[in-house]
Amino acid sequence: MMIFKKHIRDQLKEKLKEAISSLKADYRDIIIAVDFEGYTYKEIANQTGISPGTLMSRRHRAMSLLLKKLKTEKK
Repeated sequence: MMIFKKHIRDQLKEKLKEAISSLKADYRDIIIAVDFEGYTYKEIANQTGISPGTLMSRRHRAMSLLLKKLKTEKK
């Protein structure tokens, strides 16, 4: 049973990686920075000169696109 769960988890991870990789760079970068590397919007804004509001908007759009891609693959 544990092997089966690990297999399913590995498949989900791979599908998520593929979906993130397929995003435009602006969307991919914000997902990686916030959700995987733990940066705050303020930290990213200070480094990039992009306003926190724009970064939040990009992340929201990126999450919507990821959800749509993953739902499409599920069918």
